[in-house]
Amino acid sequence: MRMTSPATVRIITAQEAIPIRQVMLRPGRPAGECVFAHDNDPDTRHFGAFAGGIMAGIASVYHLAPPGASDAGAWQLRGMAVLETAQRRGIGAALLLACRAHVVERGGTRLWCNARTGAVPFYAKHGFEVTGKEFIIPDVGSHHVMQWQLP
Repeated sequence: MRMTSPATVRIITAQEAIPIRQVMLRPGRPAGECVFAHDNDPDTRHFGAFAGGIMAGIASVYHLAPPGASDAGAWQLRGMAVLETAQRRGIGAALLLACRAHVVERGGTRLWCNARTGAVPFYAKHGFEVTGKEFIIPDVGSHHVMQWQLP
């Protein structure tokens, strides 16, 4: 899918997402810790953003409601990351738009994530709202649940 951004976004495999997950989300940890539950579910999609022919960012969407909820229209955004050298160039926005389009095409009504506290301003700029108090994911850091209501 070609976006009006500096990146081309296309579907990738979960395995293709591992190297960027490892570098950006789980630095210094073994690759096995970068495999997420539901990575291979039939509804799950993984997206890669390519700039200059190199994969510079990733994001995955899972047809899952937030813990404790039973919303069939909810999808989780997880494992979103853009390489440091490619940040602030519209690549994250292109990934979000691709994920959003995928969810809307499948009848989704809400996209939610556990956003790292430092990424809250990025997600807020793109339409997500904080829906919960800050919490800690052990060995990863502080997060907020955020969501984006879809049309």
